Amino acid sequence: MLLLAMPVAAYFMLFKPLDVHLQDIKASTAEKSEKLQELADKLQKSPTKNMETEIQQLHEVVALLEHKLPPAKETENVYNDVWNMAVKNHLNIKSVRTNPVVEKSSYSSQSIRMVITGPMKDGFYPFLSDVERQLKRLTRITDMTIEAAEKNPGQVAVDMTLTVYFETGEKGAVSQ
Repeated sequence: MLLLAMPVAAYFMLFKPLDVHLQDIKASTAEKSEKLQELADKLQKSPTKNMETEIQQLHEVVALLEHKLPPAKETENVYNDVWNMAVKNHLNIKSVRTNPVVEKSSYSSQSIRMVITGPMKDGFYPFLSDVERQLKRLTRITDMTIEAAEKNPGQVAVDMTLTVYFETGEKGAVSQ
C-alpha cells in the first residue's frame, strides 16, 4: 500500500505544483513576447526614420534653451528688467529678498521673493503678461499669494517668488 501511495503523493505534492508553476511561466513569457512584438511594430511605424536628423533637431532645441540661460553676471539685468516692468505697470515693490544660488550640473538658479502692491486689472495682470512675453530668459514664478486690499477695491498685495535660471559658473549673481 505504501509503495502505491508514494507515486500518488508525489503527483499531488511535486508534479502538480511544478506543472502549475510551469504554466504560469509560459503565460508570463507569452505576455512579454506580445509586448515586445507590439513595441517592435510601433518602432517600425514610428515617424523617427532618420535618427541623425532627430538628434540634430534635439541639439538645436538644447542650444536655444542654453541661449536663454544668461551668464551669472547678466542675472542682475533680468532682475532690473522685472523691476522696471513692475514700475511701468504702476506697481509698488514693497520688499525684495534674494535666496542663495542653487547649482545643478548644467545650470544654476536663483530665486527672488518680491512683495508687490498695486491695481490688479491695470497693474499686476499686465505685469505678469510682460514678464511672460518680454523677458527673453528662462524664469519661473514658483510661489504666489494674491490678497485683495480691504480698504481699496481693485488693489492687491502679491507675495511671489521669481526664479531665474542661468549658466553654471560664477556664484552669487545678485546679493542684497
